[in-house]
Amino acid sequence: LVPFRPMTRADLDRDLRRMAARQYGVVSRHQARGLGCTDAFVRRRLATPDWDLAARRVMRLVGSVDTFEQRCLIAVLDAGHQAVVRGEAAARLWGLPGFERAGVDVTRLRRRARRRTEPVPAHEPVLVPPHHRTVHLGVPVTTVERTVFDLMAAVRAGRAERALDNALARKLTTLPALRALGHELCRSGRTGSALFRQLLSDRGVDFRPMESGLEAAFLRILVDAGLPEPERQVDLGGERWVARVDFLWRPARLVLEVDSDWFHT
Repeated sequence: LVPFRPMTRADLDRDLRRMAARQYGVVSRHQARGLGCTDAFVRRRLATPDWDLAARRVMRLVGSVDTFEQRCLIAVLDAGHQAVVRGEAAARLWGLPGFERAGVDVTRLRRRARRRTEPVPAHEPVLVPPHHRTVHLGVPVTTVERTVFDLMAAVRAGRAERALDNALARKLTTLPALRALGHELCRSGRTGSALFRQLLSDRGVDFRPMESGLEAAFLRILVDAGLPEPERQVDLGGERWVARVDFLWRPARLVLEVDSDWFHT
């Protein structure tokens, strides 16, 4: 038999640091208790120069880099109760263009006894089932499909449409997956459902999303100028595939490529 050796303070401190290293330098009080740390042990650590209090229920390793991902994880850990990042913040985590300045926003399962969260208030919607939640970049977040749906009620219609097309262009989701989520949520009459249904209806089986916002802007210039609209995202070649081009005016045998800064970087 291996003799039992109780956890020492050095062991607990090592385990805390290892967990923080996997979580952008932060650990929740609940997680610390799971490692075997008592409340008194946590208070003593917070009294040292090595740790500080990032939120009511989250401690942070001093010197860890302040990133958007870290701030999101702090908010999620502080909110608890299966919380996830949502809305524009989720769009930023997924790397959708146009949301680079989004602030942190979290949601959690509804509960009877609500508790205060810091520094970000936690929304409690009626329906965020487990299959609408995932983990991306180490942070619990709504799925791409749920994120796109939530944007329908959170931002202007044009921004929501661009987010949907960017998610498709970057292959973060598919039209069948979006339609499946729409069938699940739109029938309950949620805010944004009408726009979501309309956008999906406008995108048929052969729909090819814009590869960048610059392409969408260029197409608007053509329409405003009264010029004929080209075919978009066309595969060229005879018996052998040659390339997919951004725009094609077939009668004029004219191909146009529009590359954004995202493409070049």
